[in-house]
Amino acid sequence: IITGGSKVSSTDGAVSLTGIGNGTENGSNGIDINDNSTVESIGTGSIILNGTGGNGTFNNKGISISKSTVQSAGGNVSLTGKGAGSLINNIGVAIDNSQVQSKSGNGTVTITGTGGNGTDRNEGISIINNSIVKSQNGDIILTGIGKGSAGNNRGIFMQGVVESTGTGNVTLSGFGGNGNDGNQGISVGEGRVSSLSGNVSLTGIGGGTGTVNEGIYIDSGATVNSADVGKVTLTGTGSAGKGTNSGIFVNSGTVKSQDGDITLIGTGVGTSISNNGINFAKSLAVTVQATGKGNISLTGSANNNSIPINLSSGVIDATLGTVTLTGDEIQLLGTQVTGQSTILLQPLTPSLGITIGGTKIDADASLNLNQAELDKLSGFPQIVIGRTNGTGTIAINSDGVTFNYPVTMQAPTIEVNGNITGLNKASITFDAPTNNINRNITTQSQNITINGEAIVGNDVLVSTGNSAGGYILFNKNINGCGTLTLETDTGNIDIKGAIGNSTTPLGAIIASTSGTTNFASTVNAQSLT
Repeated sequence: IITGGSKVSSTDGAVSLTGIGNGTENGSNGIDINDNSTVESIGTGSIILNGTGGNGTFNNKGISISKSTVQSAGGNVSLTGKGAGSLINNIGVAIDNSQVQSKSGNGTVTITGTGGNGTDRNEGISIINNSIVKSQNGDIILTGIGKGSAGNNRGIFMQGVVESTGTGNVTLSGFGGNGNDGNQGISVGEGRVSSLSGNVSLTGIGGGTGTVNEGIYIDSGATVNSADVGKVTLTGTGSAGKGTNSGIFVNSGTVKSQDGDITLIGTGVGTSISNNGINFAKSLAVTVQATGKGNISLTGSANNNSIPINLSSGVIDATLGTVTLTGDEIQLLGTQVTGQSTILLQPLTPSLGITIGGTKIDADASLNLNQAELDKLSGFPQIVIGRTNGTGTIAINSDGVTFNYPVTMQAPTIEVNGNITGLNKASITFDAPTNNINRNITTQSQNITINGEAIVGNDVLVSTGNSAGGYILFNKNINGCGTLTLETDTGNIDIKGAIGNSTTPLGAIIASTSGTTNFASTVNAQSLT
């Protein structure tokens, strides 16, 4: 026990403390530093603390630091704590209203905490009440393992600051205990996990058989960020419990970078509802933002009763980078997604089909992108829908779809079962070997490109409108029994492949433009106008 403003200090030599609690009731900490006390190296010496709590009932922490400071001027700082006790609050490493830091240079900060085998609040690492864990250019590595048979046995629980003020990377790994409820891998409340220019990585795995056992939980007032080129990566796996156990749950807060990429990977493994891969809560401030060149990528997976990516609120904003959303279901009804580069929407499973337009929400086994969700996309000069290696079909809902930005759809087969309308600057591009065109495709003086065979099943209009600009390009053959009307104002109409074949002519083809109409191969149609 170091208390009452006491100080343990070294110049360049290491400070090494090992403590084992001997109590059989409560409050038997392995190492206890409290009441404005200090453990420090004022030179290059390292600080090494190893503590194991006593086998009492509660408050038997491995290492407890309260209203005190543990620091090195430039050496490494290492804390390893293991809680013990049969009931509650037997935390591996508890930092309360305190500082743990390597103040300058390349000194690292490593904290490893394992909760005791009690019931509740046996967290691996707890950082609360404005506590600070800090380095400059050295890495910060926190590993927390929650234990206990009941609830709130989080791997890492923090309401403070964990930061590198230089180039150091910040890595948090948390594993929730095997209780019932509230056994999150990592829980970040009011505070910050950040690096000035290093990478920030959070990996959390929830435990427990009940509910609120998320892999990573981000709450109100929390910020996870890196500036400069540092990447921000969150990887969360919820428990296989019966309640709300998302891989990543952002209840509120901010995930932010500048020129570094932001990556969220969430996996819901529970079999009941609300075990979403990535979940943004409703009606609260959620922000995922890359303010410079950084790309943003969200990948979610979940069981058939849950939603891989469920964005119920907030903003996703990539100023100059791309946005990629990958999930077998993506709900965007509450989140505004903005950017000035490309956005890619694709299923996680390559064989899964995609339904576009209409009002469906999770109505079938495909990835549904309805009109209301597409309207949440803002500012993108290019929307891409579908995987480059996908084997499922893209189908336009019979109610049709309207795009406000240029779009490319890529799949082995595209089924146009409803009208496609491109407004403003929205061009339309199909990248598919087979394109079944059964309804109209129109834009406002923007290009229409069909890369692949077109099969015209009904009488359809493909038009870029009656204002100057916008060409129509078919790069392969056109077949089918319907009448195809091609219409531009000044844009060219270019058909690279054959129209009809030797046995089955196209129903009819009507081409209208003041530009050039080019048929590069044979034409076999009932009529040509």
